[in-house]
Amino acid sequence: MKKICLLIICYFLNFHFSIAQEYKSFKLHSHNDYLNKVPFWEAFIADCASIEADVILKEGELMVAHEGATIKKERTLKSLYLSPIQKAKELGLVDDFGFHLLIDLKTESYSTLEVLVKQLKEFEPMLYSPANQNGLKIIVSGNRPKVEDYSDYPSWILFDYQSRTLNDQLPWEKIGMVSLNFRKFSVWNGKGSIVEQEKEKLISFIQQVHSFGKPVRFWATPDSKSAWKAFYDLDIDYINTDMPYEASQYLSNLDKNI
Repeated sequence: MKKICLLIICYFLNFHFSIAQEYKSFKLHSHNDYLNKVPFWEAFIADCASIEADVILKEGELMVAHEGATIKKERTLKSLYLSPIQKAKELGLVDDFGFHLLIDLKTESYSTLEVLVKQLKEFEPMLYSPANQNGLKIIVSGNRPKVEDYSDYPSWILFDYQSRTLNDQLPWEKIGMVSLNFRKFSVWNGKGSIVEQEKEKLISFIQQVHSFGKPVRFWATPDSKSAWKAFYDLDIDYINTDMPYEASQYLSNLDKNI
């Protein structure tokens, strides 16, 4: 089994280097990344700029799963993500991190974050901070602490802000991105075109987020070529997809024709 995994990873890495030289003006968010056959590596070779892992705190361990019924003891945050990312760094496959890890907390925020902080300290040298601008950004999503408590956490932990209320009073230095449900703006199913009025709402919100110097992401989005193209045109910073390889190939070809 280990040999098979190694061969798969080697194949992925060869492919990654073959496409890495291509210029990309888009960024992908690998949604539900942990459901892929080789978590992290598939998103990595597809040049995803945002990689998502759902995490459940169980018996003191951070398990990667969407709900308790799907937990498997070998699938931990450390084994599926932190250790492989560190290995990629050690092998020289990563110099300046071009992606961040979005950790979606499915259990109570404060207790889960306490364990996450302890676990991340082992990997602190590779994490982003004001002193390590090229490190790996950790962005906490899902169940998050109160906004006023963001500053209580280490500099290498950022948060996924999920509200349409945007103002100068927010702790923007602790916000890694702004994310919202696409359905709050549009009912578009990915076929045809987005209704103009809904498109205007999206553009207005995206521009507002950008005015604070932060990237924007939407979830619950259609996941198809027409959707990827529409989100590309809308200047959405992280295009949400469950198919990172397919999305990367399609959008790469769009870039070549521009």
